[in-house]
Amino acid sequence: DHHIFLTFVDGVWCIMVTVMLISEGVEVRRRMSTGKSALYAYVRDFWNIVDWFNIVAGYILIVFFIRVVILAGNLKEEALLFEEPITEANQEQAQTFVDDMETLMMATLDLRRMGSVQP
Repeated sequence: DHHIFLTFVDGVWCIMVTVMLISEGVEVRRRMSTGKSALYAYVRDFWNIVDWFNIVAGYILIVFFIRVVILAGNLKEEALLFEEPITEANQEQAQTFVDDMETLMMATLDLRRMGSVQP
């Protein structure tokens, strides 16, 4: 199933970000135990800065993605409350809902694209 595959891929990506966090955390702890100069050298290293940027960006993407998924679920519940058939009285509400759903789905797609290029 397509949804199972996407959930699996998202889970693997979250695990990869977490492994990077743990790895960098261990390195920081090791450097802290050897003295301030070693920690200072670690912080000044360009690639360590890139790693921490990727970790922070990764968790930001995870939080935003979870929010988008929750909002999509809420919109789905709202859709179930619509009375059928759509009449002139609720047509504007239905159109607003559809527009919000399309916006939300595009945001989800954008988040997936951003996640796919996240190193």
